[in-house]
Amino acid sequence: MRQTLRTPKKFLIILLSIFALANFTKLYAEDPKSAYQLAEESFQEFAAEMQGSRLDSLRFQLITATPGKTVTTAFGHIALRAFSGNECGPYDSYTNTACTQKDFYIDFGQYDESASFLWRFLRGHARFYAHVLPMAAAFQGWEASGRGLFAQDLKLTRAQKRRVLDLILESSDNFTKSYDYANFTRNCVTFIRDILGEAVGAPLQLEDLDKYTWRSRVTRYTRTLFWLRINEKLLFDRDTDRERSGPELIFTPYDLQKAVVQAELVEGDVRQLLPDRWPPADSSFTVDDVAFYVAVFILLSQLTSGPSRILQIWANRTLAIAGTIAGVVVWFVWLFTQFEFMDETIMILAFTPLDFLLWKNPFQNSPRRLLLYFGAARLVGVLGGIALLLTTHPQSVGSIFSFLLVFFTLYTYRRYSELRQSAQSTAASE
Repeated sequence: MRQTLRTPKKFLIILLSIFALANFTKLYAEDPKSAYQLAEESFQEFAAEMQGSRLDSLRFQLITATPGKTVTTAFGHIALRAFSGNECGPYDSYTNTACTQKDFYIDFGQYDESASFLWRFLRGHARFYAHVLPMAAAFQGWEASGRGLFAQDLKLTRAQKRRVLDLILESSDNFTKSYDYANFTRNCVTFIRDILGEAVGAPLQLEDLDKYTWRSRVTRYTRTLFWLRINEKLLFDRDTDRERSGPELIFTPYDLQKAVVQAELVEGDVRQLLPDRWPPADSSFTVDDVAFYVAVFILLSQLTSGPSRILQIWANRTLAIAGTIAGVVVWFVWLFTQFEFMDETIMILAFTPLDFLLWKNPFQNSPRRLLLYFGAARLVGVLGGIALLLTTHPQSVGSIFSFLLVFFTLYTYRRYSELRQSAQSTAASE
């Protein structure tokens, strides 16, 4: 009897929980959109009020977030902050309602973190948005992420401040429905770079550099993140290895931080608003170090014979896994996507989906002639890639092609020698 009374109560609790969860989900599904609209309308009113002497109280800051640990956050983030009056800190909005009224966070790097976004991103059609938020909401978001937040106060005249406001409004109107993202030419940094350059009457520049290509300027981020380094090595094409100048070199938050300092647009030093709770990356052992030792093992294994040939088998299988995965990725990107900095990559000659044939044990009833033809074909492809590398398609991937040239030369020679010895043995037995 007791059990029959408890069951309806349990059912009622479950039903109420589902109802509450549904309403909670609906609330959070609707609120962000209305919050964006309210913030943008409030910013438009704020910008309209900023005329004449009122511009003296208007302040702009560059707000920079430290790099994260994923591919999409590895370069950090940057946005503009516009406010009037006293500056509010990350936690002041909890006790001071005035901090939420005339303090805005203008972000040109918002995106929809959904499965559809991921698919569009993979196809080269990533859509990003320009949004305005209350600075208090931005503080809450960055605090939850655990990433550090820094501010630089911009030094602008009345006319420059007014021009920045007008350009922000113009940009946000143009990109309310989203814009096509591009890593080096259209991102959260480049819009702010261009706005500030037009406002002060001269494009922002970077001086005293030791690296002038897009690829070389991102290695400080990619060296400690495996997937980002793989992406850079496999997919970047010759455009990323072409020397750049002027504003083209300003495409990461760190670049823009440095450029405004060199242009003397900054008052005071960079200030920390939120601490970075993520541990710093360990730079003592990088992705390149791992790749180097694996490559040495694979090449040395090709010289083994007798019982130690087992090393050669597993070295080949290691390359079979890596090469097949890399080949699928590279050929997919080359055939089906439209990334403007990946469409001329020569890495399709370095790795192919057919590299799974390296998994076969050449010493145990394998089709040796097939493996010989495969090795020869791969060797020709690698030589073709090196020819392009030295002539029309220079890229910073020479170490990969050098490794593959040595490997497939040894691999093809070993298959040829084994096939010839087998033929000689058959002839002798007859």
